[in-house]
Amino acid sequence: MYCPVCMNNTLNFSASGVVHVILNDKQMDAGRFYYNLDDIDDPHFLEELTKKLEEFFRWYSNFQNKEAITKIQLCTSDVVCEEKCNVPMANRFSILDVMVSRTKIEGILEKLSKKYSVQVHLGPKTSS
Repeated sequence: MYCPVCMNNTLNFSASGVVHVILNDKQMDAGRFYYNLDDIDDPHFLEELTKKLEEFFRWYSNFQNKEAITKIQLCTSDVVCEEKCNVPMANRFSILDVMVSRTKIEGILEKLSKKYSVQVHLGPKTSS
């Protein structure tokens, strides 16, 4: 990934950190979970992500005027630059298609959508 400070392709995810789960620009207070890249292929990572998404759907399904979910952000600010740049913590970087595939996320969202009667209409995949 490109570092926003030095503009080189030297940015990597930290070995461990926090993933923020944000849907339609809404995030629960507990809408984050810890990751460890050593365990990224471990089913535990996907289980934790699914658990956080389900918590969100349970919470969101109780809204009076809920809109269809059209936007999902899975992001982290836990990154390091090989050039040792000081990347501001306010910068967040998507983990989608890096730590977890869009296809897996869409499958999880589809199941939760049916379970909690919340519509999900994500746009087509765009190239970055």
